[in-house]
Order: sequence, then structure tokens, then C-alpha cells
Amino acid sequence: MQSQRDIREVLVILQREQEDRQNFLMGTATRGCVTLIDATGHQHPISVDFCTSFEQFNEMLEVLFKCNSTEARIQRRFMESGQYDLCIDEGTQVTRLTSNGWSRLEAGTKVVMRIIIQQQMISPSGVSYKCPCGAVNTQGLGSIMYSFERHAGCSIDCRQCGRRFQISRVSSRRKRRTMTRSSNIDSDHTADAGTDLIRNFLVQQTVCRHKTVILS
Repeated sequence: MQSQRDIREVLVILQREQEDRQNFLMGTATRGCVTLIDATGHQHPISVDFCTSFEQFNEMLEVLFKCNSTEARIQRRFMESGQYDLCIDEGTQVTRLTSNGWSRLEAGTKVVMRIIIQQQMISPSGVSYKCPCGAVNTQGLGSIMYSFERHAGCSIDCRQCGRRFQISRVSSRRKRRTMTRSSNIDSDHTADAGTDLIRNFLVQQTVCRHKTVILS
């Protein structure tokens, strides 16, 4: 009798343990994950429990890029210099994620990490961007302002290599404030052969205005 009672107790304990495991797995599945698409295009699942703030999400990035792979080393370098951003890229709508505008991410959300590069434009009316592969992607000249307004809020794929860009225009004053920080990145950009692994960019364009001298 004692042995039968012991067996029943063991079975009850095992059943409870199984139920606890199932509840844990169901809870994990319910909480779900956010997918990070890093700057090289690789995808990483991150539990929504670690996406409650901009700072916490960045800590997860630092953990991901601690390995010694070429991709991790390059992205770590851009992170240390602040030349990157995070966004939700839905193609025709890009939402930048910042510490001020951070909201709790839902399971299934895809967050894209992009490297920020600086480009100078001669004409404010042109809508074009030069990809690191060397291809110049120029929009049609029919309705330039409409074209820029339409593409400024969305991502564009390079016609030659397929890298993904978003264009933003920045003032010359803001450009001067970031020159010191970006100069190190720009010099390394062409020197590091591994930079061609980067697939996602935010292109910050600055219009170079030429002064006109009037002779009397």
C-alpha cells in the first residue's frame, strides 16, 4: 500500500513538472521575439523582454557583436563611433527608433540596424545617392521635389548591388558639428575591405552652397 501511494505521488509530481514546462514554453512563445536585422543583413531573434528601452536594446547589440567575426568587428566599430541608427523599415514607411521616442516593441517586429554615411551634394535640387559599390542612383528629373519628398521617408535599393538606403538632408551647421566624429569613420570606410559587407545605410546628405561674389 505504501509503495502504491508513493508511486501515485511520484506520478502527480511528474505531471505537475510537465504542466510547469508546458506553461513556461507557452509563456515564452506568447512573449515572443523581436527580429534584429543587423547592418550586414543577418537576422537575430531577441526576446521582447530585452527590448523595453533604447538603452537595453543597445546593450543586446553589444553582446551580439562581442564575437571576433569580421561582421561583428565592423559593426562594433561603427557603434563605438555612434555612426549607426535603428529603425522599423516597412519599405514605404521608415520609423527611426531613438531613446526619446522608444516604445515597447511587440513580438514579430523587425528592427533594422543601419550605418550612417555622410555625402555632400552640389545641387539642392538633385535626388541621387552614391552607393559604396560605386553606383550612382539618380531619381527622375520630372518632379524633383516630389521625388525627394516621396523617397525621403522610405528606403531605396541600390540598382546595382541591392544595398538598402534611406536619404536624409542635413543642414551645413549640423554637418560641421558631426565632422570630427565622422571623419574617422570616413577614412576607415574605404580602408577596411570588410566594409563592403554592410547592407543597410542611412545617407545624410549636405548641400554645398557656393558663394557668389559680385564685382563692382
